[in-house]
Amino acid sequence: MISEVMDLAVNAQPRNVISVHLMVVEEVGELARAINRPERCDEPAFSECADVFISTVDQAWVIFCQDATGIFDINKVDPKVLAQLRVDFELEFANTIRIKLKKWESHINKFHEKDQTR
Repeated sequence: MISEVMDLAVNAQPRNVISVHLMVVEEVGELARAINRPERCDEPAFSECADVFISTVDQAWVIFCQDATGIFDINKVDPKVLAQLRVDFELEFANTIRIKLKKWESHINKFHEKDQTR
C-alpha cells in the first residue's frame, strides 16, 4: 500500500514539508467533520481515514527526503537521488511501522493485563 502511495507522491506537484503538513491537517479536519457532522460531508469517515493515511505517508516521504538531502523543496532534488531515496524510504518506513506496531502491542497488552487484575 505504501508503494502505491509513493507512485503518486514521487510525481506530485512541487511541495515541501510545510505545504504537505497543511494537507495532512486539512485531511484530519475533514475526518473530524465526517465523525462529528456526517450530514455535512461528501464522504464518510471511513473514506476520510484513507485520505489521512495517504497524506501522512506523503508527509513522511517529504520529511525523509528533506532530512536525507537538506533540500527544503523536494522537487529540487535530483531525480536519480529521489529514485534511490524512494527505495530507502519504503524499507525504512515499513521497518519503522513494524517497530511502532510492537510498541502499540506492548501498550495494548499492558492495558489488558491491568484490566484482568481488577
